[in-house]
Amino acid sequence: MYKTRALAGLLALLASETLAAREPTPLEPSSVWLLDYADERCSLTRDFGSGPERVQLRIMSYGTWNLFHTIVSGPGVTGFNRPIGFASFRFAGDPDDRETEAVYGTVGEAEDPAASFSISFAPYFDEGLLRRMSDDERRARSHEREQPDPAFDATVDRLWMKLERGAPIELRTGGMAEPLAALRACVDDLFQSWGADPAKQKTLSRSAEPLKSTVRKMQYPTQMLSNGMSAFVPVRLSVDAAGNPGTCIVQVDQLDTKFKQAVCDGLASKFEPALDAKGQPTNSIETTSVIYRINP
Repeated sequence: MYKTRALAGLLALLASETLAAREPTPLEPSSVWLLDYADERCSLTRDFGSGPERVQLRIMSYGTWNLFHTIVSGPGVTGFNRPIGFASFRFAGDPDDRETEAVYGTVGEAEDPAASFSISFAPYFDEGLLRRMSDDERRARSHEREQPDPAFDATVDRLWMKLERGAPIELRTGGMAEPLAALRACVDDLFQSWGADPAKQKTLSRSAEPLKSTVRKMQYPTQMLSNGMSAFVPVRLSVDAAGNPGTCIVQVDQLDTKFKQAVCDGLASKFEPALDAKGQPTNSIETTSVIYRINP
């Protein structure tokens, strides 16, 4: 009888410890939101927690209003064994996790562990449904998710994340409506500095897209491949109403020129032009990113 009770008690203890491991300790803000303007990108940065639990969240835009490049870093992030993996996140009210692909590494002089992935501030959507959509339906869905939804932003006050390794992380971000509005105003300024009307860009019914033949021309620089080097390459380029690409600008400086050249060479071919609010071909400035990766 004693052994049965002891075993039951041990199982209950293990179950409670497992449950506790799945529930992260909420990290409160330890800094204000910082909005950083640069020539080619805007970013929001905030620290959460302190000491060995500190995590920094950086939300960056290279010319998008709702789909952002996000970096989570700091001593509170567990180190990783490989450069490419998976992650998941969710906002308050999400019925399930949102799965995504992540790039892992380190940042800063302290070489803090870091994970980067994309986040869209939009209501939850089962991404598995995309596989059953036509190309046109997927294109329309992607365009829809790029439109800001202030009503949704107002519901977001925390962010849960599960990375490739380590315990889940919960960031108490506070209401996101005001910080995201400031970030998007910065993006408006970016387009104006690039010589484009942000209001016109927002009302496009379709963004310019490279033809499949153009995508097939993208090459991994031979030397970078041989050296096992990966890269995230954000880029903007002008595309005219006939689908011809113009100026190509790689939006980060700390990048080997071979990666920069490979991206712009690959995109120097035909596009489907952007369509204005009336469905007519029009000039546009497009921003996208290319991830060069070597699978483990």
